[in-house]
Amino acid sequence: MIKNIILTLASKLRNDADLRWLYTGEQKAKGRSRMFAGKVCFDGLSRFELAGEIDGQRVYTAVVNALTFKRNLRIVYIVREEKGKTYTALLLCTDIDCAAMDILRYYKARFQIEFVFRDAKQYTGLCDCQTTSEAKLSFHFNALLAALNLLHLEDRQQALEGASRNVISIAI
Repeated sequence: MIKNIILTLASKLRNDADLRWLYTGEQKAKGRSRMFAGKVCFDGLSRFELAGEIDGQRVYTAVVNALTFKRNLRIVYIVREEKGKTYTALLLCTDIDCAAMDILRYYKARFQIEFVFRDAKQYTGLCDCQTTSEAKLSFHFNALLAALNLLHLEDRQQALEGASRNVISIAI
């Protein structure tokens, strides 16, 4: 039996993404109902909802329509001001009911997972196995990822003992 699986995407958008505000005003009596209320501009944040502040960053959120995805998205706009400069990031989630802080947490977790795969490919030989046996491939992947996890465990233990450097990647 085939079940419908609904997957949710949490990713990063370009700062110049083509987004449209959803129309929430009163609809006219005749004709097609109005769906959109103009292009999203990040100069003024009055239409965004302030979701909170974390580590000196203000987190704004809104539900908008994305032309590229042909659907509504929950976007999270992160603004950080440092030394007179403003730094921004624009995250998205296809689940419009997802909380803004959860989307931020998911994206940060995804970033850490990408470090693991990058290190496994570049430094431990994840892509260097030449077997076609499923059992041997499984052993190879598990051994490499276990070695990487042991490195991260050792690093955390050294951090607890007061070591000055905390490594999140083998490359550092």
